[in-house]
Amino acid sequence: MTDQIQYLVEFTIVDGKAEEFKSMIHSLIEKVNKNEPGMDSYQLFYNAGETKGYMLERFKDSAGVMAHLAHVGPMLPELLELAPITRFEIFGDISKEVAEAVEPLGANVYSYLNGFNRA
Repeated sequence: MTDQIQYLVEFTIVDGKAEEFKSMIHSLIEKVNKNEPGMDSYQLFYNAGETKGYMLERFKDSAGVMAHLAHVGPMLPELLELAPITRFEIFGDISKEVAEAVEPLGANVYSYLNGFNRA
C-alpha cells in the first residue's frame, strides 16, 4: 500500500495560444517547485503540433493534492481559457476531500492495487 497519488491531465491547447500556455505552465512549475513540498514531480509534455499538453503530477499523499489545489486553484480559470482539460486521470487511494475537490474537473479515479517505485 502507498499514500502516493499520481495525476495525468490532458489539456487541449486553443489555436494560437500555445506560447501563452507554455509561459503560464513555466510560471506554475516554478511556483509549485518553490511552495509545495508535498509535490514530488510536476512535468509537462506536449505534442509536435503543440495542440495537446500532458501534465504528469506525483504527490506524497492526499494532503499534498489538497495543498496543490489550494495553491493553483486561483490560476486555474486563466489556464483553462488557454487549454481546457480534456482528460483527467488520478491514480491512487485518494481521500474523500480530494474526491470531492476534483469531481467538478471530471477526474477519473483509479485505486491502487500493487507495485513498487524505485524513485
